[in-house]
Amino acid sequence: MLRPALIVLLLVLTTAGATPLDTVYDFLYAVRYGNLESSLDLLSEDLVSQLEASCEQLITLAETEPRLVERMLTALGTPLRPAQVAAMDPRELLAAFLQRVPDLPENLVEEENLEMSGRRAEVRLTTVYGARIDFELVWEEGAWRITWSSLLRDLFDSI
Repeated sequence: MLRPALIVLLLVLTTAGATPLDTVYDFLYAVRYGNLESSLDLLSEDLVSQLEASCEQLITLAETEPRLVERMLTALGTPLRPAQVAAMDPRELLAAFLQRVPDLPENLVEEENLEMSGRRAEVRLTTVYGARIDFELVWEEGAWRITWSSLLRDLFDSI
């Protein structure tokens, strides 16, 4: 009789126990394995809206200024071409850009730093090569969500 209740309790405790560091690694895993929906679920609503708006702007620009977009895409190192971008919807383009997030296996992380203050958190991962990757998170809708990351900044700032 207690078994179903115990299972539900364990599921709630497991989900509620996720830390900002867990969210960061979950995001990196979701991106690594091409799971767009899972990776977007780990981003804050505001960040997803901003990224989609940037993608919409790039799509519009690809239609009106393909040469400029060609240079931008080349600088980003993506194989996409302006005609492909113009034919995409914002979520498809966002998925294509998220595939460009560099893979960061856990065995390359030498140091993890976590600072929390109320409903906000900052995570810094330092690799064995000395590279630092920063994430800012917020507690939103019962889970930690990424509001900013140096990985995403590097990808989307040039758009």
